[in-house]
Amino acid sequence: MSPRICKKPVPISKILPDKFRPLSGDTDLPGQDVAVDEQQRKVRISFELQLAPEPKATHCRGCLRAFSWRYRKPYVIGERLQGNTWAAPFDGAVCDDCRKARADKEARERAEHHVVEVRNSHLQGCNVSDQDAASMTFEQYRPVTDLQRAAQATCQALVSLGNEPLPGVPFAERLKLPDRGKYLSGPVGTGKTHLTTAVVVAMCQGLVRAVRMKVPAMLMDMKEQFNDRPSKGLYQIAFKAPALLLDDIGTERGTDWATEQIFQLIDYRSEQRLLTLFTTNLTPKQLEGRLSDRVVSRILGMADVVYIDGPDGRLKR
Repeated sequence: MSPRICKKPVPISKILPDKFRPLSGDTDLPGQDVAVDEQQRKVRISFELQLAPEPKATHCRGCLRAFSWRYRKPYVIGERLQGNTWAAPFDGAVCDDCRKARADKEARERAEHHVVEVRNSHLQGCNVSDQDAASMTFEQYRPVTDLQRAAQATCQALVSLGNEPLPGVPFAERLKLPDRGKYLSGPVGTGKTHLTTAVVVAMCQGLVRAVRMKVPAMLMDMKEQFNDRPSKGLYQIAFKAPALLLDDIGTERGTDWATEQIFQLIDYRSEQRLLTLFTTNLTPKQLEGRLSDRVVSRILGMADVVYIDGPDGRLKR
């Protein structure tokens, strides 16, 4: 008997010789119970397991490399023969290597798309206008004094500490956050907000969620929320942000309520070890008189003081 290629289930009664057919029942009738001796079943199956001839070799559409067909072993379900066919070892006539390369490429494209979405989301939520993000960069900062140059180097070091894997995205990395923040103190117009805003934008581009908060505006937004008026929820955002810039701290109205809200925020971030940057025209001693000693104590416990001086850069514009 010549080998067969069974492309679909075939009734055994049409393939086996008479001496190997079941002793009772018609195998072509579905659902009929047929008693088959185990030895007779083995004989029938061994008869049917004649290998179908292998088709001619073909080529992968991706790399044009020749491949061999994959043989599907035959097996019997009830009284029907399954398998005993040859099939391409992959779908779409593409070899395993090309399929894996295509899957890796698709995974990388998905990761890159996710990275773009994360970066854009961080930039939109960092509370920095597009104009400030474009103008307040390290490249556009023009230091005049040694303290300004030292402050610029210190801020740049915050965003050049190396990378770590982005969770859930094996092809992307995000910036590592430093252990301690910075407290930039100096006269107006010396570039404190410029440098720290550049840090915030660079962290967002490095896939770290960073937010800039003007302290007076944040407290004003919080009052609006207490008065059941529309608010942006800036105070709640400041609590959870992995990196936060508190800009112009000490310029808010010195009330007990404002001091308590600032203390709650700084105390929480200090306990959670969340990176926090500060800019102010006041020295720590002056800020202590403006707010309280416990607020300044927690600030100095989580940030290094960076003094900056120089002419008022805004007067040159």
